[in-house]
Amino acid sequence: MHAREHLIPVFPGRGLRWLALLAIAWALNGQAGVVLDQYNFAWHEHPLALGGDSEQMLAQTYESRRNGTLDHVQLVIGCSADSPGAVTVELRTVLADGSPSHVVLGATTRAAATFPSVVAIEDISLPAVPIVSGTEYALVMWASADASCATRRGAGPMFHSPGVRSAFFDARPNPPGWVPLTHLGTEAYLPFFVHVDTGRPASPRYCDFRTADGIPNDWLPNDVPLCGCARDPGLVSHRCWFATPDFMLWRTLVPVPNQPRMRAEWSLVPMTNRLPGITIKEYDPNGPFSSQAIRFKPGASPGRPSRQNVRYVGSAAQSEVMILVDGEPDPATIIFETLLEIPEQQD
Repeated sequence: MHAREHLIPVFPGRGLRWLALLAIAWALNGQAGVVLDQYNFAWHEHPLALGGDSEQMLAQTYESRRNGTLDHVQLVIGCSADSPGAVTVELRTVLADGSPSHVVLGATTRAAATFPSVVAIEDISLPAVPIVSGTEYALVMWASADASCATRRGAGPMFHSPGVRSAFFDARPNPPGWVPLTHLGTEAYLPFFVHVDTGRPASPRYCDFRTADGIPNDWLPNDVPLCGCARDPGLVSHRCWFATPDFMLWRTLVPVPNQPRMRAEWSLVPMTNRLPGITIKEYDPNGPFSSQAIRFKPGASPGRPSRQNVRYVGSAAQSEVMILVDGEPDPATIIFETLLEIPEQQD
C-alpha cells in the first residue's frame, strides 16, 4: 500500500513564497562555518500528511558529504490554523537495508500551532550531532494523532543533490514499519535541506550587485543552491540561474521603458547528451502575473544554450516556475524572484 496523500484544504498547492526559500541561506547569517550538505529543493503539489488519523511518519535518507556537526534542517511543512498537537523532527541512523533505524541521534519537537497555515519552508534547529562524511542518515518527521499537518512530495533526481537516497513512510492501516515511498510506481522523495557546521569559513554572504533602482543586494545570497545571481554593471536587468546536474536555466529580466510589461530571455544549457524536452511557465500564485508556456526541444548539445523570449504583463514581487520534463508524470515547482517591478503605464 502506498502512502495516503491526504488533501487538506488549508494548504493551497501553490502557496510557497520565494522569500521562504531564500531563508535557506539567510539562516546562515553570523554562522560562518554553516554550509548546505544535502537537499531536494523542488516539489510537487501532492500533499503528504503528518500525524492525524493515519499517524503517518515520513523519512528521507541521505549520505552526508560533510564533516562537522549538525546545525539545522529546513522542511516544507504547514499545519492547519490553531492545530493541536506537536511535530517532531529527528535525525536517525540507517539500517543495512537503507531504512531508518530506531536510534535517534537528535530531535526537536514543536507545537503544531507554531507552523504556518500555508505549507512553507521552515527552519528546524537540532542538537549539534556529530556528522561524518560518507555516513548515511535518516531525517524523520512525525506528528501526534491530534495534529493536522502536511508536507509535499519532493521532485526527482534532477532536482536533488547526489547524496539523496530513499524516502519512506509508516502509516495506518498498514502494520507498523517503514515502507518505501513511491508515486505511480517510481521512487519518490521529500523536499528537505540539511545544514552542517564544518568549523571553516563559508563563502561571502551576498552577491555583489545592485538593482536597476540602485538598491544594493542584501537579500539574495550567493550560496543558495536553487538560484544564483550575476553581476549587472549596467544596472538595467536582473539575471538569475537555476542549476541541476543535467541542465542550467538562465532568466534575464529587462523592463520595457514606459510600458506596463517586462521582457525576459530564458536560456536552457544542457549538461548531458540526452537531455529530454523541457517546458516551463512562470506565474504569481496570488495574482495575474504570468508568462505563456515556453518549450525547449530535446537535442541541444551540452554547453550550447537554447534561447527564447517572453513578455510578461502584470507585476509580482515573487513568482513560481513550473518545470515539466518529458517523461515525468508531474511538473516540479521552483522559486524565482523578480526584483524589477514592471513600471506603471504612463499617461
